[in-house]
Amino acid sequence: MVRQGGIDAYVKVQFAGEKPLTTRTVSTKGSDVEFQQVRELWFPVLLPCMSNVIKINVWDWDRGSDDELVATLRPYYFNQVKDHPTLFQHFWSNLYGAPEDSRLLQFNSKNKADMNTRPDTASTYRGRVLLSLRVESNVKNTLEIPHTRNLLSKTPSPPTQNFTLRAFILSGTEIPAFSSKMRFGQNSRMSVRVCCGSTTLWTARVDNVKGLCQWNEYLESANLLLPSDLSQAPDVFVYLVHGAVGPVASNICYARYKAADLINTTGELPPVKWVSLVEDDVLDNLADATYTGNVL
Repeated sequence: MVRQGGIDAYVKVQFAGEKPLTTRTVSTKGSDVEFQQVRELWFPVLLPCMSNVIKINVWDWDRGSDDELVATLRPYYFNQVKDHPTLFQHFWSNLYGAPEDSRLLQFNSKNKADMNTRPDTASTYRGRVLLSLRVESNVKNTLEIPHTRNLLSKTPSPPTQNFTLRAFILSGTEIPAFSSKMRFGQNSRMSVRVCCGSTTLWTARVDNVKGLCQWNEYLESANLLLPSDLSQAPDVFVYLVHGAVGPVASNICYARYKAADLINTTGELPPVKWVSLVEDDVLDNLADATYTGNVL
């Protein structure tokens, strides 16, 4: 999981109006944290079942205040798990949510809540969860209430494959301008960041001259390890960035792509195209009616 300063993480699962079940809370430190949970969450179901949606999300436990929602997994459906059991065994489910408020900024709380509950609209990759879903019948020695069980063996990870992340960032037009704090009377320099999971490509910062930026950079990162099933791979994000390269930088707007849609199997260079960006409504760095810009 991607979390500045660590996390006290647990997973919550809700289904069929039953009391939600949670895993144990695991405390970790660092900006790129990893933890393991070897536990099953069981919900008794009487067929036919009118409920269908299985809701799973990740939370950050807080001793002194309400727990914080980190991200919500895409929804899964009971009928699909029951009818297609082999599709839901040992797979990665990616987490997408709002950017982390690592600098105590005043984020738009409504848009932040929306992103953390609707992963398809989120601007930030927040990690991934390895899980299995299954429906069992005629189970003996089980409780008729939601409960948890410890597993005796570790869940195997899906097979992986090496890829190379490449980006050719040429220029930007109608790029929004911000006054430079270090160069009086000039615009702040802008950069572009391309991310897939924890892998990041970052251009140099260049001048923003009346909305025009010239980067002309080819970026590459080899040995990008992704699941062989690319439907489990993290999405690729392209960010327009204001401020110094590093933790203090601020994403202004972004574009988001499925990794499978960007795989090049022909060996030929893909055509150059303009990328239209959308504002990160949680950061809300643009004034109303300000255009977000385009990147070539």
